[in-house]
Amino acid sequence: MNFRALAFVSAALAFATQPLLAQGEGTFDFNLKGDNFSFAIPSGYCLPTDEQKPFTDRIASADPINYTLLSVQLCGSFGEDYLLVKSPKAMPPLDIPKSAFLDLMTQHILSEQGQKDFKEGMAKGGEGLDKEFDGEIKIGSGTVDYSGTDEECLYMSGTLVVETAGGAAPINIAACMTLIDKRQFTVAAYDFAEGGIPMKALKDRSRDAALRITPR
Repeated sequence: MNFRALAFVSAALAFATQPLLAQGEGTFDFNLKGDNFSFAIPSGYCLPTDEQKPFTDRIASADPINYTLLSVQLCGSFGEDYLLVKSPKAMPPLDIPKSAFLDLMTQHILSEQGQKDFKEGMAKGGEGLDKEFDGEIKIGSGTVDYSGTDEECLYMSGTLVVETAGGAAPINIAACMTLIDKRQFTVAAYDFAEGGIPMKALKDRSRDAALRITPR
């Protein structure tokens, strides 16, 4: 699988699987295959409780393609308004400018093969959840698609219905795919579709989160 195909399969899996969660407000440091990074956690976002961690660990393990590097939840909530950062396990460092990376990714997602790669990733994410939770958590209807590129991000956004024993809920998702210090990241923002912020604001939130990642 070439790096463009891998990029979109892994990004799709980031939509379909939720994260292992990170430290509360402040700066969270993490290592990606020997490269060190810091994430400046936004005000108002927090770490889940110790009781919640075993569940989020299982969710993260449902994604076999990506490292789940960090995620933060809106303080006082869980699974309603959160940010996650993932990176594909098989992706090597990419010694190209961010602008070139975004151009290549944009060309690929607009191609027939790019759409196929993204759908493959979404399907694998759903299968991973189904296997890990024996069908108790499923990705139902909805769509996520390309929604623009700027100087920092290629955006994918849309709405997915998450089905659990307690019912079904539509979740809005916006993600920034970007390159930081030769490493690819997918930085996604999630919010309930009903009563949540507009999609444009959710895209801005994903971009802001991506800009909070810095090499150290």
